[in-house]
Amino acid sequence: MIPNPAQNLADLAARLASRILPELATPHSQADVALISELLITLSQEFESAIEKRMQDINDMKALFAGATDNWPGAGAVAAYREKVPKSLLLEDVNQLHAEGLGYLIKLHAWAEEADEDLHRDIWHFLHTYYERHQFALPTR
Repeated sequence: MIPNPAQNLADLAARLASRILPELATPHSQADVALISELLITLSQEFESAIEKRMQDINDMKALFAGATDNWPGAGAVAAYREKVPKSLLLEDVNQLHAEGLGYLIKLHAWAEEADEDLHRDIWHFLHTYYERHQFALPTR
């Protein structure tokens, strides 16, 4: 067992940036290590909150789908989707349900652009929330 894996990844990133990076001789190798360090930081943040963020997205999408009218072409499919839960809380299973919902959201958004101004606005609000929720906090240089 590795306790606090997210913190361990962040610590590895910090060590790369503070100890290894300054010792490298070429700008290319420095840039490479800096990129690896930043990727480790994003991995640590994703590791910590991936399932929670995706479940929030899924719940928000289900609420959007509940507010959609029954006269759009995908109404039956999203009605079934709203009843689904992930097979498990493993990231792979949550990702599958999340991706399915995003597929329906794209179809609903295309329809709402032409047919339902309020729903179109609500989808853009969801997308803004989605963007904010999934941002990474990288250290400033």
